[in-house]
Parts: sequence; C-alpha cells; structure tokens
Amino acid sequence: MKKGIFIITILLISLGTNFAQDVHFSQFYVSPVLLNPATAGATLSDFRLALNYRNQWQNIISPFQTIGLAFDSKFHHLGKSDFNHLGYAITMYTDKAGQSKSSTNQFNAALSYHLYIDRQNIISFGVNAGVFQKIVNTSGLKWDAQFNGKTYDPSLSTNENSTYQSIAKFDMGAGFLFRHQESNTGISYEGGFSMMHLTKPSVSYYQNADNIGFKYTAIGNVKLKVRHGLFLLPSALFAMQNKQSEITAGSNLRFVSVDQHANDDMGLGRSLSTAFQFGAFYRYKDAVIFTAMVEYNQHINVGISYDVNVSKLNQASRYRGGYEICLVLTERKKTSKLRTKA
Repeated sequence: MKKGIFIITILLISLGTNFAQDVHFSQFYVSPVLLNPATAGATLSDFRLALNYRNQWQNIISPFQTIGLAFDSKFHHLGKSDFNHLGYAITMYTDKAGQSKSSTNQFNAALSYHLYIDRQNIISFGVNAGVFQKIVNTSGLKWDAQFNGKTYDPSLSTNENSTYQSIAKFDMGAGFLFRHQESNTGISYEGGFSMMHLTKPSVSYYQNADNIGFKYTAIGNVKLKVRHGLFLLPSALFAMQNKQSEITAGSNLRFVSVDQHANDDMGLGRSLSTAFQFGAFYRYKDAVIFTAMVEYNQHINVGISYDVNVSKLNQASRYRGGYEICLVLTERKKTSKLRTKA
C-alpha cells in the first residue's frame, strides 16, 4: 500500500507540471512547423508531410498518447527573377492523457515569408492562427463520493456536475528562422525562435481566469559532412512555458548507401536510394533518447525513438519512458527553380 502511494505521489509530482504545458516530441527536428511557423516552406522539397505518434508511461498508468500532423509547402517565387517566396502549412496535434482521456487539441494554418539575402543566407518570418481545444471526460473515473464506507460502489453518485466538458479558443503564434546553406561543401545550419499562444487562450472549464502561458521555443540544427557518404546532424531545442522549461540536445549520424552529386546539400542527390540515421539525445533531467531512421529514395522517411526515463520517476517507470514513431513524405520537382538558389 505504501509503495503504491509512493508511486502515485512521484507520478503526480513529475507529470503535474506538464498538464499546463504543450505536448512535445522526442524527434522534434522531424516536424519543425509544429514548433515554429517560420519553417513552413523552409525546405529543399516542394512539400513535406510529417506524422508523429508518441506513446508514453504505458507501464505505469493508462498511456499518454500524442499524434502530430504537419504539412508544409511553398509558392515557388514571387517574380520571374526573385527567389524570395512564401511558404504555408497546416498543422494539428491531439494529446490524450490518463484514465479521463483528457485531450488537448490544436489546429493551425501558417504563412511564412522567406527572404534570400544571398545564395547562402536566408531569413524567414512566419505566423500561424487556429483553434486551441481542451476536452475532459470523467465518466471512467472513480470518486471519493462513491465510497460507501467499506468499498467502492459505482452505483453511487459522483456528485460531479458534468462528466464531459469542452472548451475551444482562438490562438496565434509567430516565429523567426535563419538558414545558412553551402551547397558545395555540404555544410548548413539554421536557428529559429518562436513565441506561441500570443492570445493566451483560457484553459479553464469554469469562470476562472486560467490562461495558458506563452510558449517560447528556440531550435538549432547543423548539417556537417564528415566524409563521403557520412553526415553528422546535431540538433538542440530549448522550450519554456510558464515556470517550466525543456532542454533537449544530441545528434544523429547519417549513412548514405550510394554515390550522389557532390554539389547537393546534405548529399541529397538524384542518385540517392537509401540512407540510415542513428543517434542519441538527452532531455535534461528527464530522459535519454535513442533514435533511428530509414530514408528511401529521398521521398519516404520512417523513424523511431525510445525514451529511457532517468528522472525521479524511474523508481516507478523502471527507466521505461515511451516510444515514438514518425513518417515523413517529401517531393522535389526536377524543374524547381528554387533548388538552384538554395
């Protein structure tokens, strides 16, 4: 009994602060549009479709399940000789937590503008707008009012006013991105910053002035060519919302199976057939993350990651955090003029 109370207490301490925060993915670099609207259309591909699925804490309680979907593309150029262009995106995610299936849903449309300073440096600005929704269903929960003095009696009233509640609010965000690309060396890097929930939508089911806090996110990615067919991909993320923060950093190592054009950034030449990525990341005071990905024919990418929990919760989790699966589909037209500029 004491062990059960201890596990529940640790769980509430570790997870309670997360209820007021947005969802996150371990493979955050796969769908950057979910975090920063300025990344909409900021890709060598003509379009990008990313799907993330995350399952966490299944061995402790009813699992927390998160699904994210992001599609982004670009209007290729604004003039005959102008490589500046607009990007756009549609994103959504849904997160279901615990026995109550408490859900947090977000749907956004984003628009971005990409300004080419020169052939190697690009700055981007983006905004998004959409709907932020929270839903709770308590019909599957047990309440103290249903304790008859000896045991739990489901026939007793819960004394709760409602078992299903939902709120939906308008929401906005904005972001900035800088990119540097060297097509002749295969080296590139980018850094971005975003501020989400600019409207601070209310998240209270009652009349309380309980608003979700601003979320600040900074992301950096580097692409380094180690040698022919081998690339190092360091990434880092810092996010802060209310008084909580998240720091994740690490790197993937990318192996390319065939030769490709030397002047193509990251080795994404037309001759590429298959590539593999393996890596490890660390989320500060939370988890060690192991990642793997298979890339097929430049268009299909399938990745998986697993969180090894190293926080105080590991006494209950036994170091088992959760797994995450991602699917990324991209397409590049051979006639795309932007490729010669990027």
